[in-house]
Amino acid sequence: MTPPVPLRHEVERRGRQLGFNPAYDWEVAVLESATAPPEEILSGLLIQESTRRRVVSHIEFRSNRAILFLPTLHPNDHHDGAGDEQGLTWAETLKNWNSEKALGTGDYYIGIGSAKKLWELMQSYNEARRAITVSQRLYPDRRVCKFGDIEMHYMLGEAMNKEEFADLFERKLGKLQQYDQSHGSDLLKTLFYYLENRGSLMDTANYLFIHRNSVKYRLERIRDIADFDLNDPREQFICHTCLIHYYLREHK
Repeated sequence: MTPPVPLRHEVERRGRQLGFNPAYDWEVAVLESATAPPEEILSGLLIQESTRRRVVSHIEFRSNRAILFLPTLHPNDHHDGAGDEQGLTWAETLKNWNSEKALGTGDYYIGIGSAKKLWELMQSYNEARRAITVSQRLYPDRRVCKFGDIEMHYMLGEAMNKEEFADLFERKLGKLQQYDQSHGSDLLKTLFYYLENRGSLMDTANYLFIHRNSVKYRLERIRDIADFDLNDPREQFICHTCLIHYYLREHK
């Protein structure tokens, strides 16, 4: 996990010494919180789940972060005695732990990288960290996030360092930003989640914990202030992209 990453055969050799089976794919999950995660509870849950799946997993603790190394068979492989009989992915298991408060009441974010070979663990780890970053800024209520679910958002955010994106945001949504700052409103936030929910008033209202009519009123204000057609797919795409830029690159 510490750069520079050794060659494949060296990683496999060291992995076997530590109990990492090179025959598996591995997902890295990162759990972060404001304080140190509960080592005893988390280790116990992982041992219990690994025993049920009949695999050997690993965990490390670093300050306010726990790093879980989670083995999973490649779909084309069929090794005896490994796998989850209930058909749950590791992501689903971690979501269950979080929703059932198995980890306690701490303020946790969990990011999960994609399944990689043993010598590619650093990639999965970096993906897990990126998933946490995106979920914190765009989806603060989504406490367990897979990198595959936000990969495009992350890629857009990384590509938006040029001044042209900031200029585009200012042209399209600058008036809304100024209105929010002047009136303490949430028009930008409402527009973002309206677009995220594919134009559903009810889903947007549920996500923001407000009445459907409040969403409708805010959208009318957005149309009046920004003067664009929210029913135009091109406008929707541009605004959605601008808002991703705003929350990932500017509004930190």
